[in-house]
Amino acid sequence: MPAIAIKAGDVPEFVGKGGIVGQLELAHAMRLEPMRAPDALHRADADGDRLSHGRRLETLGRGSVGIGEVLDGLGGLTVRPRNNNLPKPGRQPVCNRIDDVLRLASGQGMRSLADATAAADPYLRWITYDAYPKDEIGVPMLHNHAFAELIGSEEAPLQADDFAMGVFLIGPNILYRDHCHPAPELYLPYNGPSSWRFDRGQWAQRRGGQPVWNQANAIHATFVGANPLLMVYAWTQDVALPAVVVPASDWAEIESSRRHNGAPSPAP
Repeated sequence: MPAIAIKAGDVPEFVGKGGIVGQLELAHAMRLEPMRAPDALHRADADGDRLSHGRRLETLGRGSVGIGEVLDGLGGLTVRPRNNNLPKPGRQPVCNRIDDVLRLASGQGMRSLADATAAADPYLRWITYDAYPKDEIGVPMLHNHAFAELIGSEEAPLQADDFAMGVFLIGPNILYRDHCHPAPELYLPYNGPSSWRFDRGQWAQRRGGQPVWNQANAIHATFVGANPLLMVYAWTQDVALPAVVVPASDWAEIESSRRHNGAPSPAP
């Protein structure tokens, strides 16, 4: 892709209140509630029938596990646009599937977020997470993921202290092996289903629009089915501390058979 130089003042149109971050603050027709998981980890669930589009996430989610933390983080940020041109946009091989996953998201009730992402995508710098040793995270995951930071480090379009938000893409039929990190983390999948497990317990499916909250240092893993998975992520503190892989005995079986503990992988 040719380099696209845009000024810092143009960035919010694509990734700020008028773009992806703004769409996060709109409820995508869902009510967010805390849910106690069987494995004692908190997650947030969503009900797509209770509220219409356009209601503020703050109205719906304040007090819900994870949602309130991210809203507090966004509300308390002093966001600083870069004072020079952004780094050149960058792509990874898995980014060839972005259009596919945005079409899926649009058909699963996430059209506004998908449209905002499509508008921002030509300007994003997609990179891979390089903190994991290759032999621990596995070659399939290593070569089939990418993320683009929206808010956070000096490389992000909008800079903030100890808070990070961006978009994260994983290719189809990929196991994101069990791992943990000091940063509390919220995921908002654009599409689904995808499969998740916590503390190396049983797998559970999540659909598009269902947030997943990982407390600090909570062990979690994700399995992506026949379609790629795109998510918004947010780290609310300790963002400079790296994630680490946590070994599990069933990785080889899952990666070779694309099945979880004898259960089929998520349907497309």
